Amino acid sequence: MLDAKNKKVFSKSYYASSQQGFKMGAQKMWSLILVGLLFSSSANAGPIAAGVCYAGCAAVTVACFAAAGFTFGTVPGAVIAATPALAACNAAFGICEASCVAALIVPVP
Repeated sequence: MLDAKNKKVFSKSYYASSQQGFKMGAQKMWSLILVGLLFSSSANAGPIAAGVCYAGCAAVTVACFAAAGFTFGTVPGAVIAATPALAACNAAFGICEASCVAALIVPVP
């Protein structure tokens, strides 16, 4: 529809239908969210799983240090930095510990 100055004018029914379409889309979205929440079970983070993961990382690092001829936890940082095998063990230990955070954060059923 055009007015006297040839500008496009939308009727009230156009605005009403677009608002109604928006409301229907919002209702569908909320319905999907509520159904998803309904089917999801409650979950807790896994502190026990994280503890097991940390212990596993430490055990592997102890074995790595032992293979290099050292005792884990008794070697100064300067010696670790100077010995390539110990530096690799220490780097792997750091990566392993960082990946254990996922076991702490990720929910378990």
